[in-house]
Amino acid sequence: MDSGGWLVQGLAKAGHTVYAGIRETTKRNIRQVVALAAFAAREKVGLRTIEFVSLD
Repeated sequence: MDSGGWLVQGLAKAGHTVYAGIRETTKRNIRQVVALAAFAAREKVGLRTIEFVSLD
């Protein structure tokens, strides 16, 4: 997990609802999406991943 993953996990464990914007959630970054979903279910925290789309 990279520093962004640790950050969103820490915020979620602190009681915040976190929406993690990730690019290519169904391709290149599917492992991170699955890992964060598993973390959220295991820890019973409000952490969701959303597709980040760049407009440039």
